[in-house]
Amino acid sequence: MEKLNTLFSKIHDYLLEYLPTVRKMSPNTIRAYRKSLELLLDYVRDNQKIPYNNITFEVITREVITSFLLYLEETRNCSISTRNQRLQCLRSFYKYAAQEDVACVKYYDEIKNIKQAKEAKTIVEHMSEAAVEAILNAPDTESDLGKRDAFMMLFLYKTGARVQELVDVCLSDIQLGTQAKVTLHGKGAKTRVVPLRDNEVQHLKEYLAHFHPEGSLYSNDYLFYTVRGQKRKRMTEDNVRSRVKKYGEMAREKCNEVPENVHPHLFRHSLAMLLYQNGVDLTLISQW
Repeated sequence: MEKLNTLFSKIHDYLLEYLPTVRKMSPNTIRAYRKSLELLLDYVRDNQKIPYNNITFEVITREVITSFLLYLEETRNCSISTRNQRLQCLRSFYKYAAQEDVACVKYYDEIKNIKQAKEAKTIVEHMSEAAVEAILNAPDTESDLGKRDAFMMLFLYKTGARVQELVDVCLSDIQLGTQAKVTLHGKGAKTRVVPLRDNEVQHLKEYLAHFHPEGSLYSNDYLFYTVRGQKRKRMTEDNVRSRVKKYGEMAREKCNEVPENVHPHLFRHSLAMLLYQNGVDLTLISQW
């Protein structure tokens, strides 16, 4: 039981004290570290057939972590980038454990030299205006779900938001009026303010009237939400990805310019390309 308490007490202190208080990391970053540790523990439990209460530092060997990384790639179909990010999160935790407890140094020494996988250079994809229009028109806007999804994808495209930024937008991040804008909260607690044009504002007002009829722009209610257990919950990034993928597949049946694999980040790339094609300087696009 001593070993069990050591592992899980270190995880507890790392996530709830060290990252937010000492490192001052954002909730989104902490969520990513938490997810990496949860995935590893679930893998050990399911694939190594070891129940949670028997998982210790000794159990999670270099070989187990290497096997876990292969599992991410081959079974969960994670990208090389995601695989490397998970490894970096695990290294960070083990380094913290070694700094806090000399008995954990040997466990950190075992995994700190696991190599990251090499990432192939990829071409930045983007969609044509015709493809974007086909996807935006794919939802059935006669239904509430279709109305939400149609505006959600329009918001992704017009603001250039990352999927995490999208699901974190609260009503209090929106400012209407003569200079309408939305504040997006990105990685590392970085924020940026994106202006909203007249047509976007009109769509936004219609969305708010339908989905937030009693809402206040001073509240912390999420702009986009799902209803679970009769309560409004923050949409997950995976939920957004699955919805976007679905509409991409639907749109491709009507427009052959739609890529085979449509994902939220494509809207961001497509907006950047549209701005560039219309003469906006690349440096300005990057900063925006």
